[in-house]
Amino acid sequence: MLFRSFRALKLVGGVNSAPLLSRGRNTLEGTLLKGVVGGQVGLRFNSGKGGASREDYRYFLPVQTRWTDNDQYAHMNNVHYISLFDTAINTYMIRESGLLDHTAITKGGDRPVGFCVESMARYHRPVTFPEVLDVGVRVGKIGGSSVVWECAIFGEGGEEEAAATGHFVHVFVDPKTNKKVELDDDTRRVLSELQI
Repeated sequence: MLFRSFRALKLVGGVNSAPLLSRGRNTLEGTLLKGVVGGQVGLRFNSGKGGASREDYRYFLPVQTRWTDNDQYAHMNNVHYISLFDTAINTYMIRESGLLDHTAITKGGDRPVGFCVESMARYHRPVTFPEVLDVGVRVGKIGGSSVVWECAIFGEGGEEEAAATGHFVHVFVDPKTNKKVELDDDTRRVLSELQI
């Protein structure tokens, strides 16, 4: 059956509701998401302004756009936004908070690591080359073994309105078993510093 691998991912909702993604219980994604956001994530697209401003974020990573980021429509291609969110989150985790020791992972460390089980971006205005962007990061929710990172991309010159917004859901797992683990008190304290 050609579509057998897609059985675990299905759209739910009605004609008058925004689409919702539901993951099957027997998939890794479904297992990791269970209890994080109730197994369902609503995708609601903002047709107007971004709705996020600089003051809503606590950590910023400046990033220079690259010539190669532009696509045939002369703006940054959508895949790069998620990459910028991922880069800002992991830079924060490595440089600022000490939550991630990326060298320990490759050397067989035992500190829990965050697996991305979901990422999403909303686009509010085009970003082009050459532009220096500020990628803002905050913590939206801290769960038992998970964190929801909320991100926004702001343009040059202290632009207040976000060009894009989105989120990442990390579930923390034991790097040897890939089983989710509860967040310890130190991790919770560090994550809470980025909550608004």
